[in-house]
Formats: sequence, C-alpha cells, structure tokens
Amino acid sequence: MGAGRGWVVMNHLLIRILAGGSLCLAAAGVAPGSAAEPGEPGELATHSEPFAVVELYTSEGCSSCPPAEAVLNGLHRDAQANGTRVFTLAFHVDYWNRLGWTDPFSDAAYSDRQRRYAAAFRSRSIYTPQMIVNGRRQFVGSDARRAQGEVDGALRGDGRPSLGVGVAAAASQTDAGDAVLEVRWRVDEVPASASLHLVVVEDGLVTDVPRGENRGRTLRHDGVVRVLDTRALSDHDGSARLALPERIDLTQASVVAFVQDRRSFEVLGAHRVGVVDEAE
Repeated sequence: MGAGRGWVVMNHLLIRILAGGSLCLAAAGVAPGSAAEPGEPGELATHSEPFAVVELYTSEGCSSCPPAEAVLNGLHRDAQANGTRVFTLAFHVDYWNRLGWTDPFSDAAYSDRQRRYAAAFRSRSIYTPQMIVNGRRQFVGSDARRAQGEVDGALRGDGRPSLGVGVAAAASQTDAGDAVLEVRWRVDEVPASASLHLVVVEDGLVTDVPRGENRGRTLRHDGVVRVLDTRALSDHDGSARLALPERIDLTQASVVAFVQDRRSFEVLGAHRVGVVDEAE
C-alpha cells in the first residue's frame, strides 16, 4: 500500500435474513463495534436492528427520473443526518442511451440485473424510475409517500425473521498512483448457492445534460453505483482488486459488500465502509 493511504476498516455487523422467497437486491448496513487491524475485519458481532435498502433503477436520459432521484437523495440525506440504517443504491441503466444522451454512469450490466429482478417479480417489462425497498416491494420511484412508508416499515422490522449472515470488510487503494481499490472481506457463514457482491458507490455527482429528454437540466446524484463486482461465495474470507472508473472522488465513495442467494435473490448479510484518500 502506498504512503499516505490509510485503511478504513468496517465495524462489526450481522444482518437478519429477509422473509423467504422474496426478491432482494443490494443491501448495506453499518453498526457500531470495535475496529480491527487493516485487512483483518475481526470477529463479527450480532446486531438485530432492522434496516432499509433502497435501490433505484434510473437514467439521465429519462425525464421521469429526476423526481425519483430527488426522493432517493432525500432518503440518503435523512439517513446521514439521523443515523438511521437506510442505504441507497442508484443503478443507471443503459437502454435510454440511444435516445439522445449517453448517461456517463450507465452500464449494460445494471440493465441486465434489472431484467433478472423483473423475472423474479414475474413482470414482463422493465422501466425507469423503479424503486425497490429490501427486495420485498417495488414501485414507481418518484412516489415519495410510498417510498417513505416502505422505508419506515422496514425500519420497524416488518417481516424480519431471525437468521443472518455476518459480513465485515476493509478497503484501501493499492498504490498512490493506481486506480485500483483492494477490498478484503469476511463472512461468518457460507450459505449454499450464495454470491458476494462488492459495490463501489459515489455521492455528490452533478451533470449538466446538454441533450435528450433532460436537455438543459442540472442533475444531482447520490449513491451512484460505479463498480459492481459479483463472485461465487465459497470461503469465509478473501480479497478482491476493483478497477476504479476515471474521475471518481474517493472522499465521496464507499464500498458495500453483501451476500445474496442466487436462487431466491434474498440478501443474507451486508456491510458498508467509506473509502478515504488521506494523501495530501
């Protein structure tokens, strides 16, 4: 690790498994606990607090999406201000790119992911803006009242069963000049048919859109998914090197590590850590 680069170590976590059979997307949670040494997440501590994972499928080329992003950004700010366990992830799809404006944060992998969730929800189509809370409820993302209601219900622990998989991780840049992030992770259980997802998200992004349906608008984004790395979970710990996109501000970035059942799409456990560039 290059000089001036500090490890940021995740605190301990145990997330409760959601109700059986429901679709679930990415989840993240942070709970207080003692820090471990860099690269060694340490022993996991059990936590039973409920959480809300809010995912938005969106595009800068969609004129209906800015109100939904405002809802997502509001949930993100409220969670930061109040210390609630609400975690937002914005997946920018690519199927709007052919209509006048190429979303710089879009990726075909996010569109494919949304199609797989549509199949799990038994829906014949995909759309933007789509919001999903804890994988259990999906609705139009600009419906602020529905979004707040679903988040409040999740934070009350509605439908929360009693099992869970603990997840811990740490992240750092590999070298002062490299656009690579090394993430080390540990889980306390290795469920059958489970995947590990490592996600880099960035807040505080601003785009002046010159073309397409949002021509002339300035769009502001939080929780934008910049990297999505998925791998089969076969061991209790490991590490991964994630190539970072150009022009990413690591002081505004965080890593979400979560375990997901490949068949039911349930999220079995998750954790989140900030990524801080300490070099002057």
